[in-house]
Amino acid sequence: MALVGPTGPTRGAIGIRIDGGPWLQDDLRLRDESAQSVVFSQDLEPGRHLLDLRAEADGVAVDAILVVRTLPL
Repeated sequence: MALVGPTGPTRGAIGIRIDGGPWLQDDLRLRDESAQSVVFSQDLEPGRHLLDLRAEADGVAVDAILVVRTLPL
C-alpha cells in the first residue's frame, strides 16, 4: 500500500494509521519539493485493512492511494 502526493515547503504534515495501530506522522514540508512523490508505503498481509489519514498541518494533499496485490513466486 502506498500514498502519493506533493511534497515541499508548503505541503504540511500528515498522520497515518493502519488497522487501529499507532499514528505515524510525516512532515511533508521537510522533503524536497515534488509534484508527486510516494509519501508513505507499507507491506500488508493479504486481507482487509483500515487506513486512517489526517492532516496534521495545512497544505496536505493525497493524489492517490495505491493498493498493489502481488502473487507468490
